[in-house]
Amino acid sequence: MTKRVILDFALLTDEDMLHDALERGLALPAHYGRNLDALWDCLMRDVKGPLTIELRHVDRAGPRLRRYVDLLREGRRRSRIWASPSRGPPRDDRTDRL
Repeated sequence: MTKRVILDFALLTDEDMLHDALERGLALPAHYGRNLDALWDCLMRDVKGPLTIELRHVDRAGPRLRRYVDLLREGRRRSRIWASPSRGPPRDDRTDRL
């Protein structure tokens, strides 16, 4: 069964909130360091798939959170844990299915 994680940037307003949501949604290991490098390492080594991440209201993500959006998109390109997107390309810059 595909694990589905929804990250809504209308609600996630800072990095701590994003890290909390990622830890819960992805069941990240105890050693997760709550930064970009640690997230990348966990996505590439620790997170088991298949996985779908839905990014909502990306247009509301500030510059610091945008770095995480970019990292998740890059992880989609490089990792095999993601399930194939089920609904085609995103409708606009507010929702992105990875």
